[in-house]
Amino acid sequence: MVSLSLPNNDQRQWRDITHRLIVSLNQAKDETTLYEAPIRFQIDEKGWRFLAQNLQDESYILGDALGPYSWAKKTITEGETQFQLDESDAMKIIRFKIIQGALTTTISRRRDGYFESE
Repeated sequence: MVSLSLPNNDQRQWRDITHRLIVSLNQAKDETTLYEAPIRFQIDEKGWRFLAQNLQDESYILGDALGPYSWAKKTITEGETQFQLDESDAMKIIRFKIIQGALTTTISRRRDGYFESE
């Protein structure tokens, strides 16, 4: 008798997506510190995005590594879903939960200002 074990692609993709989000949040935190320019983060049922202000005080979506991400599947977000990434808010407790079917993750900010999944 032969047994074949197939990897759970949904769980692997979920881990990859949440890892990408955490890396992006931490990079945005570093950029706000380096350039002293606040970045705003938003996450909702459509996806996530990082926003910055231009000289005319208008918000624009950041590209490249901090580019927006759109969910491929129905997703629910709970908790703090919009916040500023800058030094003045570094100690503020931030925690949000992402639910996609049976898959969930909670992301929170540590005391040092960086993000992790719980």
